[in-house]
Amino acid sequence: MIAEPSLESFKSLLGDRGTITLETPTDDGPGQVPLYEYTWNHTTLQVLKADRSVTYLQCLYPHDRLMEKVAEMREMFQTKCCQHLEFIRFKLRILRG
Repeated sequence: MIAEPSLESFKSLLGDRGTITLETPTDDGPGQVPLYEYTWNHTTLQVLKADRSVTYLQCLYPHDRLMEKVAEMREMFQTKCCQHLEFIRFKLRILRG
């Protein structure tokens, strides 16, 4: 997500290296749930408003064994939870968790 005042600079930086898939102004008016509330585990927070029994497991996987660990967790929890992967850049390396 890019703040509206930074959008033109971001487009210039992006150039032909990628594609913007959604461009819409933020709607955080009364009764609206802004898009950022569905990112970085905010989805769980939205679900908890309706069902307090929902829980989640937050993990940090080793970058060099990512798929192995994802498969291991899938096997361990099977139908007890859905997997959701998020990515962050940490010290010039992409970490997935």
